[in-house]
Amino acid sequence: RTRGNIEKAHNFEKRISIAMSISSRINEVSFFLNLSSIDPADTVRGLQEVVNVLNENGYLSFINSGTLLGAARQGSFLAHDNDIDIAVIIDANSEAKASWKLIKFYHVLSKLLPRPVITSFKSPVLKTCLENGVRIDISPARISNKNLYVWPHTYNKKKKNDVLPLETLSLEKIAFPVPKNFSDMLAINYGASWKTPDPNFVFPWSLARRKFRWLLFFYWICVRINFTLSPFFKIILKWQ
Repeated sequence: RTRGNIEKAHNFEKRISIAMSISSRINEVSFFLNLSSIDPADTVRGLQEVVNVLNENGYLSFINSGTLLGAARQGSFLAHDNDIDIAVIIDANSEAKASWKLIKFYHVLSKLLPRPVITSFKSPVLKTCLENGVRIDISPARISNKNLYVWPHTYNKKKKNDVLPLETLSLEKIAFPVPKNFSDMLAINYGASWKTPDPNFVFPWSLARRKFRWLLFFYWICVRINFTLSPFFKIILKWQ
């Protein structure tokens, strides 16, 4: 054992300690849980409850990204995945309005769900968790001039009729809403060979951030306003 290795071990231990501390503050979510280590019946039941709450309150949603991939490929959660992805359609014709309405949705969702909802400056995603500790990432989707935008993968490559009307796919033997042409969306997200597992796949986050740069910019502003000018911001939200 060299001094360098000992220092690396100490640094790793420190990072684990910090991550676990953050995890305990953010809804007691563990970022080290794979879905394969949790009873899928509990997870899918919790997901169904969230989707039902959204539907009952007039929000169209569909399973997204890795959760959609698992449903389409094998009808179950991906064993290596560590969260659930859904998208909610936001009624907005620009990135600025989408950011504003996503913050409004954040406040609404915080009242509708039993566990806390969080977000950040860096990503236009709302995060919460199920009773069993599994994290849910809720991403914005919007339709503008019949073009479709879904963070973080689909930017003006699909049309409104590619997603609506929503269809359903079986996930752990329960039907969940999915885009009408979900295969095309998965091809955009994971490539044309999405049906075949690829252990070397890496999502192109840099490209996604460039495409969605204005959404990221306006959302950063909205989050800043929300957390620094909260009373004033809430008055504006009620007025809108």
